[in-house]
Amino acid sequence: MRYDDLFEARVSALKASGEYRVFRRIDRICGEYPHCLMDGDPQNGGIIWCSNDYLNMSQHPVVLDAMIRATRSHGAGAGGSRNIGGSHSFFTDLELSLANWHGKESALGFRPTMQLCSA
Repeated sequence: MRYDDLFEARVSALKASGEYRVFRRIDRICGEYPHCLMDGDPQNGGIIWCSNDYLNMSQHPVVLDAMIRATRSHGAGAGGSRNIGGSHSFFTDLELSLANWHGKESALGFRPTMQLCSA
């Protein structure tokens, strides 16, 4: 059996058993937290409580203004890893602020989610 045939058979079996994972499209609506549009349909709205945006800070005007200023001054996109392209001042400033907040000598943030560990 060819690999392509084996692959198609396995995917078909997953779909038939209900185990095939499909990610639902969810578009949050700025200013209408926790409401969202589902599957790209303006008539299909929902409420999303499972976001990592627990405090809804992604829609706070101060946060949005800071993001717009940063994009205008530095452009958009993550760039390369720190090991290749160096560390951006936004991240080193954040790490210093977190280290100071926790009374530590330093802190290290991991992109892209910036899960932070203080040392």
